[in-house]
Amino acid sequence: MLIKERFEDLWETRINTAQRYDELWGLISEVLNPNDTKTILEIGIAFGGTTRFWAELADRLIAVDMDLKLLVADPDEFACETTLIEGNSREIQTVEKVYKALGAKKVVDFLFVDGDHSAPGCLGDVECYYDLVRSGGIIAFHDIEFSGVRDAMFDLRQSEWFEYTEEGTFQDAPGTSTFGITWFRKR
Repeated sequence: MLIKERFEDLWETRINTAQRYDELWGLISEVLNPNDTKTILEIGIAFGGTTRFWAELADRLIAVDMDLKLLVADPDEFACETTLIEGNSREIQTVEKVYKALGAKKVVDFLFVDGDHSAPGCLGDVECYYDLVRSGGIIAFHDIEFSGVRDAMFDLRQSEWFEYTEEGTFQDAPGTSTFGITWFRKR
């Protein structure tokens, strides 16, 4: 379990985490139940700063990015079993690698989307991995003020196939930056 003191330690030594303190701690402390967050799928890891936080929460982490050469965090130091997959998260070869990495139990408790910030990119990521997210699991988006991310979330709310029971947002100063995290609890 990622307690406040450990979060603070990681935050002080973070590696270019694009998330703001309040939004990341809010999501971790108020939404992600450590007893129910066993498997995390992260789309878009950049330098791996946020990936380190997810590795503290999960038993299993699968992280996908177009270019793993940017990764600064050392996966050998992560606190959980970690699989890094390089490739476009929406290409069939990458999707197949994610499914293979999950093994026999094809269930994700938390899907974090922070890759392609265009509306088609965000929607495509959710379409590729939505069925893996268990009922009651969390799907979250970062950079919610980007027009593409905002448009994708609007489209998802209007769609018939994207079913959720609740949603919430964590943002330092709404409307003042592109940051922020919006999350949905899957029905």
